Amino acid sequence: DKTSLPLEEVREAVAATAKVGLIVLDACRSDPFAGASGEGRGATSLAKDAADKIRPGLGRVGRAENILFAFAAAPGETAADGSGQNSPFTAALTKYLGTDGLEIRSVLTLVQQEVYDLSRGKQLPYVESGLPQLFFAATTKEQLPERERLLLAMADVTPEMRGEVEQIASDADMPLAPLYGALISTDTSHLSGESLNARLREAADAFVKVRGEMKTLASDDPQVT
Repeated sequence: DKTSLPLEEVREAVAATAKVGLIVLDACRSDPFAGASGEGRGATSLAKDAADKIRPGLGRVGRAENILFAFAAAPGETAADGSGQNSPFTAALTKYLGTDGLEIRSVLTLVQQEVYDLSRGKQLPYVESGLPQLFFAATTKEQLPERERLLLAMADVTPEMRGEVEQIASDADMPLAPLYGALISTDTSHLSGESLNARLREAADAFVKVRGEMKTLASDDPQVT
């Protein structure tokens, strides 16, 4: 059976053994006593009768001096298991944790936006940092690939604009990243909200068109060369 420990006990153990700590939790942050939905990562409490004594799920942890918490989901939200060996959150951590020359908070921003993009906005990892100084998981500085630069830029987009991008992507049944790429590369200072929405929908239409053409070229039709 899956079991869990109070997060405060984990924090205290880490604080007692290291000057700086990184705690990563790949689990749902919804109410563990509300019944399992089978859709996300979770655990059952060691003491069921303690339900009325603790806050539901993995909530905010308060002051986290010298410790950085990386959660797979925002407070109250679920975290997907995924279809592979690792969850989307763990897969993104594995992919980016050793990124050369990036401070750990920037690395976790890559993880956050990767999961957000691949889940099409359904899951957004959450970071609470009490680190007093910069902390690097790797020291070699190299130019980041285009994908990583886009993910870092996506983190600065406002919640309102995120919602608009997510809606357009949902309407077009397409990934989020191409639309964020179009948004970030556009000078929005002179555009009204309506004009910007039209620009994004044009970008979505262009993506869908190219995707359709690629599917045609990849078909088994002998007349396609």
